[in-house]
Amino acid sequence: MSADQILVWFAHAFDGPFTVLLILLAGLAGMLWTAQHRGKLDLAQMFKDDSGKESGLRFAILGAWIMSSWYIMSDLVSQKQGNPMLLGIYLATWSGSAVFVRALERWDGKIGKP
Repeated sequence: MSADQILVWFAHAFDGPFTVLLILLAGLAGMLWTAQHRGKLDLAQMFKDDSGKESGLRFAILGAWIMSSWYIMSDLVSQKQGNPMLLGIYLATWSGSAVFVRALERWDGKIGKP
């Protein structure tokens, strides 16, 4: 891939939703960095379960939330109107995600046994 092709790809990638996503991520990173360095926030606690152990599942869910939120916004902007079914699925998924995380953390791999 030549430098011109890379430049064209970047020019097309920076549409409205992508630019807003980058600005929001930069702002969030700045706020988290500031809070972490002032001692008011322990960012590691965000990724620990109730017993205090690190949870990869919580990190994966955060990533999935970020990507699905970006997709919803991108779809909304590209179609100039929202898709009610897609928004309903999004809301149902993320409103029940805390319950789902707890169920997965408590599940010990045995199907059908209490």
